[in-house]
Amino acid sequence: MLPYLGYDITDEERMKIEGITIFPTLLHPRSVGEIRLRSSAPLDDPIIDYQYYSDPHDAKVMVEGIRLVKRVFETNSMAKYEARILDLKLPGSKHDAWSQENLEEFVRHFAWTLYHPIGTCKMGAANDQTAVLDPQLRVRGVKGLRVVDASIMPHLVSGNTNCPSIMIGERGADLIKRDHKNAKL
Repeated sequence: MLPYLGYDITDEERMKIEGITIFPTLLHPRSVGEIRLRSSAPLDDPIIDYQYYSDPHDAKVMVEGIRLVKRVFETNSMAKYEARILDLKLPGSKHDAWSQENLEEFVRHFAWTLYHPIGTCKMGAANDQTAVLDPQLRVRGVKGLRVVDASIMPHLVSGNTNCPSIMIGERGADLIKRDHKNAKL
C-alpha cells in the first residue's frame, strides 16, 4: 500500500517541472483484504475488499515513512536542488499538514496496491485448512487443475514479485511434465 504524494498540482503542471518521486511503501501490512464470489455465475466479477489500513498499525508505519521522506528532503544534498514535498494537506482538513492526524488521513485517502497482489490461492501443507493448493500446486478438490503464479505465495516477499513468479512457473512446469511423464508409464 502506498500514498500518492502530490495531488495539489495537475498532471499537466507536473509534466512541466523537473522532479523526483519517492514512495514510502508498506511491504508487509497487517491489514488483510478478501476476495469473494459475487454469485455462482463464473463471468460475474468478484467482490474485492482491500481493507486498506484496517489495522491501525499500517497507517502509523506509512506516516513514519512519509516523515522519513521529509527528513531526506531536508538534507543539504536535496537543498541544493530546491527539492520540496508537494502539499500533503487534504482539502478541508482541519489538521496541520504534518500532524499525525492529517498524515493518517492522507495515507488512508490515497492508498492503492503496488500491483503485486499475492496470496489469493495460498499453497500449504495437507493440514493447513487455509490453503487452496497442495505443495504440488494442485487445487484441492478439483482434479486436473493447478495454479502456477504469484497468487500461491502465502506472504509477500520484500522485493519485486517477478523473480519468485518465474521460479513458481518453472516449478509448476516441472511438476506438470513429471505428472505427464508418469501418466504415460
